[in-house]
Amino acid sequence: MQTAPPGWLPDPGTEPEAVIREARRRQRRRWLAAGVAIVTVAAGAAAVIAGYASGGRPRPPGRHATAAPKPVPSSMSGLPVPAGSTVRLLLTGRRPAWFWTATRRTEPIKGLPWNRAGYAFNRLVGGWSVQPYPAGPGCLPTCAGPPLPNYIIADGSPRAARIGHGFWISASDGSGTVWLTTFRRSADNVGATSARAQEVTTAGRAAGPGFRLPAGYGIQRAVGGDLLLAPMSQGPGTVRYKLWDPGTRHVAGTFRDVIAASPQQIAWPVCVHCPVHVLNLLTGTTATIPIPRGTWASNNGTFSPDGRFLAFLLSAGAAERFGVQARIAVIDIATRRLLAVPGTTLSGAAAQRLSFGWQANGHRLIAVLPRPGQTIQVASWQPGAAHLLVATARIPRGTSAVLGEYG
Repeated sequence: MQTAPPGWLPDPGTEPEAVIREARRRQRRRWLAAGVAIVTVAAGAAAVIAGYASGGRPRPPGRHATAAPKPVPSSMSGLPVPAGSTVRLLLTGRRPAWFWTATRRTEPIKGLPWNRAGYAFNRLVGGWSVQPYPAGPGCLPTCAGPPLPNYIIADGSPRAARIGHGFWISASDGSGTVWLTTFRRSADNVGATSARAQEVTTAGRAAGPGFRLPAGYGIQRAVGGDLLLAPMSQGPGTVRYKLWDPGTRHVAGTFRDVIAASPQQIAWPVCVHCPVHVLNLLTGTTATIPIPRGTWASNNGTFSPDGRFLAFLLSAGAAERFGVQARIAVIDIATRRLLAVPGTTLSGAAAQRLSFGWQANGHRLIAVLPRPGQTIQVASWQPGAAHLLVATARIPRGTSAVLGEYG
């Protein structure tokens, strides 16, 4: 059994389950982040492994004052980014663009018309799907109404390609295709009817037969040839995900409170002191990784492109006293080791604004935290590094950064 490092345990007697329930309620409002959600610097769960260390001077004789907790940072810390280094980010807004942190140069993405309400992004294998948010007081594309246009942006491409109308796009388990979800009538409420799913190429052509999904479920993504489904209407309590075989229409397995999914793997669950399980559908093996006592994983994790590493927020603390705190943790699945990303200890409020994801190739983790005045902290880290590399950049007004698989 692992134990938390000194200063990383929650305060005794707290009720972290209540914190988890509240985080789940917030994140369920963005369920289609697995399908259409914008993964912005505002995306992220409330969550953390920075514990509560007591500080202060020794108490003088005869006095019994309670030592105050050390303040928790509201920003990331580390070494400056070396001169000449840059990170290229996607910026969403009315006109999405690529952005280079070192030069502050922006390059608008061609093929995406100006949209007053902005765009939603979802990570795919080898790129991103893009969908405009409805203008005016309308809700997200998860609501009843006419289908919306969908676009694809390949990694690093300056141009978006339109692939057709639908309610949202989900990642396939390979490059070159995506899953497009539609409904029989535009007036259908997506939480109360059966959706139709069609695998299509990135050119918009059908790549196989269409399927009717189980009523009330939608696609989070394809995993190992099956579809990971999540309920579109979710209340408090455990969320049951289904691994569904579209060919046989049978449920191959169920998972409680999924942390992350990739083309080959599923990680779960979200609960206090529960070990993280990672199932590889290609090998049929499951890795079990203990986490420090009194902490819990949040359900906004992301796998590295090759599936070797899983990054997520590890939480500790309780809302009743000093609030939840957070730190990014990484699991090395091959060695089943839990790694703490240095410099990412954050207060709960700051952790809610943090987003992170892996670069398209390699094992470089990028984290973004918004700061006042349309500035962002951009940090990078690779497993084994002793320090986080941190820079501050100003981004155009009305934009935000896109990172990770879902938000």
